[in-house]
This record gives sequence, structure tokens and C-alpha cells, in this order.
Amino acid sequence: MLEDKRAKGRFSAIFDLVHHQLAESFAPAVVSGEEATQVLVLSEILAAPLNYGYEANKWRVLDRLNGVRVGSLRALYNAYTEHRGEFFEFTFSHGGDPIVLGVQECRESEPEILRMHAVPAIVSPAVRQSVEAAEAAMEPTSEPAAAACAR
Repeated sequence: MLEDKRAKGRFSAIFDLVHHQLAESFAPAVVSGEEATQVLVLSEILAAPLNYGYEANKWRVLDRLNGVRVGSLRALYNAYTEHRGEFFEFTFSHGGDPIVLGVQECRESEPEILRMHAVPAIVSPAVRQSVEAAEAAMEPTSEPAAAACAR
């Protein structure tokens, strides 16, 4: 069986990695109010001076950002935008070297990297809307609406 996988090349290994991560990630059910788990795969590293030396020669499944498990694009976006430390440390489910980048350098070079690679935004409109909806749901209700509900 191992010889069969070697003959198929790296795509078989990618399939095995993603299949394993899917099996590990999916819970039997999503509890109301919780976010579904997603598998976040690093398939490419956009060329830029700040990440010089890092290569994406194989697909890697992101496990944590700064020690916190990120199980969705929304969680990754929130962890990225809310982090106030000095570095971002991306760790992956099947080991390998983490990717460590300076926070200030990332934020300063973000517009240029997006422009160089023709990426319209750091996050998709769907993820941005999801984040905004979650934030709106967490805001306290106004006094008149709360009073109306109490009647």
C-alpha cells in the first residue's frame, strides 16, 4: 500500500493529510451558536520580503495561531486582527517548522502584498460579513428594545 502511495506522488499524501485532518476536526454535531469546524490548508505562500525563506512545497493544515486553535476562516481572521503581541506563530497539524512573522511588519506590508498578487482583500466578503454579524449579535440591545421585551 505504501508503494502505491509513493507511485501516486505528492497528491496522494495531500489527500491522506486532508482526510486525516477532516476525521480529526469534525465533531458529531455542531451545537447551536457554535461555529462549524473548517480545515484550513496552506497551499501557497505569497512572495514578499517579510516571508523570505518560507516555502509551501507541500500542503499543510493550519492548527494554531499563537497557540490558539483556529478552526475556521473567521477564527483565523479574528486571531490575526485582534493579536497585539510581537509575532504571529502559525503551527501546523502534522508538525514541521512553524511560520513566525513579525506582527508590525505583516500589518505594514499587507496592502503591498495584496496589490502585488492581485488579491482584492485580506478576507472574503463572506467572512467579513460573518465577523460583522457575530459582532452585532454580541452588542448589547438598546434600552427601548429591552424595555419593550420586558412588558
